Amino acid sequence: MKIHSFFALCALAALTLAGCNKKEAEPQVAADPDAGVKAITLSINGIKMTKAQVTPDDSWSEKSAIDQLDIYFTTNSDAIKYSYRLSATENSEAWEVITKTTGANKVRFIGLTGVSRVYVVANSSESLLENGNISQVAADLVNMYGNKENTDVLYVGGDEDLSPIGTEPATEVGTDITEGDAESADQYYSANVSIRPVISRLEIGKISAVTSGSAKIQGDGDQTWTVNWSGFEPQLTGIYMSNFYGKLNPVAPTLGDFFATPAGNLITNGLWNSNAGIPGRFNESDLGIALYSNYGSGAYQDIFANEPGDSEANKYVYFNGNSMTCVPFNFLVPFDVTATGPSVEVPGDMDFEAPKFHFQFVFDTEALQSFKIDSIIDDKTSEEVDPVEDQDLYDQLSAKLVFTTASTEGNIYYANVTGFVADNDGTPGEAVTVKPNSIYRMSEVEITPFNMGGGTVTSDEYNIIVKVTVLDYNPVNVLPSFE
Repeated sequence: MKIHSFFALCALAALTLAGCNKKEAEPQVAADPDAGVKAITLSINGIKMTKAQVTPDDSWSEKSAIDQLDIYFTTNSDAIKYSYRLSATENSEAWEVITKTTGANKVRFIGLTGVSRVYVVANSSESLLENGNISQVAADLVNMYGNKENTDVLYVGGDEDLSPIGTEPATEVGTDITEGDAESADQYYSANVSIRPVISRLEIGKISAVTSGSAKIQGDGDQTWTVNWSGFEPQLTGIYMSNFYGKLNPVAPTLGDFFATPAGNLITNGLWNSNAGIPGRFNESDLGIALYSNYGSGAYQDIFANEPGDSEANKYVYFNGNSMTCVPFNFLVPFDVTATGPSVEVPGDMDFEAPKFHFQFVFDTEALQSFKIDSIIDDKTSEEVDPVEDQDLYDQLSAKLVFTTASTEGNIYYANVTGFVADNDGTPGEAVTVKPNSIYRMSEVEITPFNMGGGTVTSDEYNIIVKVTVLDYNPVNVLPSFE
């Protein structure tokens, strides 16, 4: 095993590393993919590789925070043969070559033996792998969350089917990385690698409650009723994620450390309680991995106000992001690292479910007393349903407002995000399937009494369907609507 390090910061979406013999030669392919001495031209496609610092509640732009690249050349069975680390702190010559946008901006890898695959890992917090198998590259949601001292995001890509080529013109090569005899290469290949973030992200830009309003309830046939309410002023105390994975092997997609959505009210004092089954390392109030709450203190506390804030027509606003701020959650979605297209899907043989998100509210005594149903109107007759004379119908139509008919311990209720729909300029569109490498940007979560339930798992009628716009990173704009 040979390990070599040289360092460069990549400031371009396309990073090109080139390798070839200095002599002209025709493309050749060995029967054994690992046989022969190779020169390999490696092209890396990705997001703009410029440094962008972010704070816990900052919205991520399309600028990435890539400051380190690990290049691995492996055998056909993915055993690591050569490793190179590139970063911004060493080897100024390589830095100058790699960051050029034109001209001799390639680095040649010459004289590689026993290799037939290439993998690229950006921003790994681990030491450069010196031996073993590339599948040892793993992403841990805690370590690569990007919201502590570290603002980097792990990227991975690979090419497992190198293409035979001729030699590169000398005018395009800025420097060589040579293994053994520089004149010994007898095979010439190119590799096309697209590096992608191994996390997806939800960004919540605004959270509000509709203090007064109306909603229609569908009956049999074309029968509908309109329920009018006022005084809806719960306290927002926390936002939580569940149904997510904590670990991912991105090279051979495998997910681990799954935390399923628990039934019932299993969030106490700002944390998932011990009966919820969440791994302890995700349940720390200062990490923000699976929760943001107004309990305790620290960098990830008090991002939003639990009391309603600025009034806005018939709304109370708990959080209103400005200057690109948001309430963020990161999560892992598996994908094929060898894909080179503009977007990738979850592998077809994987059973993957999107994470769930839970908004926790508390009603104090005064807030419960202030909330009321002003009227229930029969839309056919325009007559009001009388709560005494038509008690059965009235109770049936108001039953979804569960906090008026049933009390939870501590008057705690939840609005649960169970899915995404496309955000067409504020209008709900088609259902959106959560994909890898994507940012789901939710411009506003708007809570009404009909979204509230007694726990984190309730019937769908109490849950939120979020309007989302998928963005390329793939960033996706997300807006919630409540169904």
